[in-house]
Amino acid sequence: MKLLRYLAGLLVFLLATTVTSAQHYEAGQAVADIITSPSDDRGYLAHRLKNGLRVLLISDPHTDKAAAALDVLVGSGSDPEERPGLAHLLEHMLFLGTERYPEAGEYQAFIQLHGGSDNAYTMPDHTNYYFDIESQYLWGALERFSQFFVAPLFNPRFIERERGIVHAEFSAKLKSDGRRYLAARRQAFDPRHPESSFAVGDEKTLSDREGDLVREDLIGFYEAHYRAESMTLVVLGRESTGLLRDWVEKLFEGVPAGKVIAPPTEVPIYPLGTLPLLQKIIPVKEIRQAVFSFAIPSALDEYAAKPLSYIANLLGDEGPGSLFALLKEQGWAKGLSAGGGLSYEHYGTFEVTISLTESGLENYQHIGAWLFALIRQISEEGVTSWVFDEQRKLAEIDFRFREDIEAYTLVRAFAARMHDYPVQDLYYAPYRYDKFNKELILSYLDQLQPRNLHLLLVGPELETDQVETHYGVHYSLETLPGDVLEDWSGSLTNPDLSLPKPNPFLAVDLELRQEQLEVSKPTRIDIQDGFTLWFDHDTSYGSPRGNFYVSIRSPHARTTPREAVLTNLYAAAVADQLNAFSYPAQLAGLGFELYGHQRGFTLKISGYTDKQAALLERILAALRVPEITPDRFDRLQDNLVQQLRNLALEQPYEQAIADLRRLLLDTIWWPNAKIEAAEAATQKPSKLLFHSCWSRSNRWRSPMGITPGRKHCRLLRLLLENCWGRTAPLSFPTAR
Repeated sequence: MKLLRYLAGLLVFLLATTVTSAQHYEAGQAVADIITSPSDDRGYLAHRLKNGLRVLLISDPHTDKAAAALDVLVGSGSDPEERPGLAHLLEHMLFLGTERYPEAGEYQAFIQLHGGSDNAYTMPDHTNYYFDIESQYLWGALERFSQFFVAPLFNPRFIERERGIVHAEFSAKLKSDGRRYLAARRQAFDPRHPESSFAVGDEKTLSDREGDLVREDLIGFYEAHYRAESMTLVVLGRESTGLLRDWVEKLFEGVPAGKVIAPPTEVPIYPLGTLPLLQKIIPVKEIRQAVFSFAIPSALDEYAAKPLSYIANLLGDEGPGSLFALLKEQGWAKGLSAGGGLSYEHYGTFEVTISLTESGLENYQHIGAWLFALIRQISEEGVTSWVFDEQRKLAEIDFRFREDIEAYTLVRAFAARMHDYPVQDLYYAPYRYDKFNKELILSYLDQLQPRNLHLLLVGPELETDQVETHYGVHYSLETLPGDVLEDWSGSLTNPDLSLPKPNPFLAVDLELRQEQLEVSKPTRIDIQDGFTLWFDHDTSYGSPRGNFYVSIRSPHARTTPREAVLTNLYAAAVADQLNAFSYPAQLAGLGFELYGHQRGFTLKISGYTDKQAALLERILAALRVPEITPDRFDRLQDNLVQQLRNLALEQPYEQAIADLRRLLLDTIWWPNAKIEAAEAATQKPSKLLFHSCWSRSNRWRSPMGITPGRKHCRLLRLLLENCWGRTAPLSFPTAR
């Protein structure tokens, strides 16, 4: 019956996937429709102004916030060679006065006065400006916003100030490992590629020079690149799409038309003949990482076939027999992700990022050998239609029940996406799986070879011989050693590696249960001492999803640094134990979290309700009897100590806020005390304390139900099944 319901639901999805009537960019010609989710009731209109500006209007009569975003197809990659950071400084200057609104800050004041927010960001290949505001003030905000691109002042009085702000932004990130990693990484890129530029800029690169004022460079850059033909605009408001179109035509018709200076011909990301490369980078924090970055042809035009998503799904698997599961067993890895990296019209990268332990960094050559063994295994036996079909089903379900995105996020994403996708696929592109193409997938797998590799190793103990200019990062860059290249290019296999099986957590029953009685607020049901259930049935979102929380409390949770540390280790051990089992559930839109609070920790299960009971039962078993093996304990202990040490390297404001909480609240222990307790912890006493704190019946106090025995665990599972599967008023079966 469940299969029949799923097939019926899928048929409804295919029939009900709405195609909201929306004109394409040629005004007056309805040549394309925007594919939207059945849950989306907004109206859409795609339009092109006479000056060439491409526009998408979105009408949402129920929105509390209106929003708009304009994206310009130029960024830091187009900075003049002698002016790194110019595009970033230009982004700042547009906020500081226009001919119609000359007062600097007037735009931001209007936005903030009416409950809104605004921002902008500069990327190597585009720049995005956006805001949101209370719906009734959209016209006033759009009027001010439009003038950025019609008649900015570039007031000389503010250039010096903004140059200082740009420099402050740069200086604040000098110790940011993310910025430092990117700065070191770009040393391997072709200097002509947009990704190689010093995007932020500083006082030196943006200073006035004899015969070369930065204001003149700003105006020249603006006039050359800020043309309507290179812009996309998205506006969302309560008004009809027709009225929004009239507003946009009136306000943005003054954006200069004319010829845009064409960007230089795209060059490969890496200079020809330089790969394979090995780069070592020393971080500020105690971080160890290996990034296997492969140079590949761009996959932008293949978005409907999803070759990179297919490959990432298999390489990034965390289930039994996966690369990550094996690396964890060896004590080498703490995390693994795979997917597309840089993406340009002709070139891109595919990246496998592995968070390493100290021994994992030492054994990076073995890790690489296993990675390439898995890639060969996928090429030989893993490119099959059933895997593609399963990914497509998961995407179809997520698209069918896609939840609304806040206006602020939606407009800026769509404005950027309009440069890369046809208007009809602005929504659907990430979910679109048209047809299984084995040859295409194999062609990309063939690019994931040592010959195309840029391997980046990050760790405090690495030896380096160079220093990057702007951030002072210590790094080294060399050709991948011949013995490593030979080892990884061979035919080595690993019999312990296996490919994923069909996902048992794929939601089948997607039927919404209708409440018989109207309930205006969550209902409290007292089951027994220390065991209270709050339940709310809500179908207003039209989605078969649910959130299930269990707060687990103990008087021994955090009264000393040692107990706080052991509580953290306990939750981490359970989550680690369940990772391989629960990873398919995560892929299927069903996840769980274990996170600490002052009186214990909370279990949260969220996502499609169809398989929540099966996940809960396994979690409860692990909570009751966690598997604390020596290897697992040592690895989690090291992780915790490393995290605590890195707290001293956070941004000063973050440290100040954390210190304030420790001063104001009891049982918020200082990092040094927790480090000492964590380093002193051993496996056997920890297991004893776990049993004492979390397994004895007199220690459990929960507002939403867990007690230690099998009886109570079964009762909680039955409660969940009863909540999500019920069509009658809630009842409580007796557990045996």
